[in-house]
Amino acid sequence: IYRMMRGAATYDISYNIDPSGLMHSHSYYAYFVNNKDANGASRWASVGDAIQTSWDELYQAAAGS
Repeated sequence: IYRMMRGAATYDISYNIDPSGLMHSHSYYAYFVNNKDANGASRWASVGDAIQTSWDELYQAAAGS
């Protein structure tokens, strides 16, 4: 059973590492749960660039560039 679980396990890095600070504590997901008029595309458009920039900076720092 352990091998089956380990073989099918996934890891959501954004849950543990959030360089943008915009998705921690599931705040991004809570927005959709608490707002019945939420639109996924418009919400991502409002935060997507900041999240991508922070991930790019983290990648560059980790890669030593």
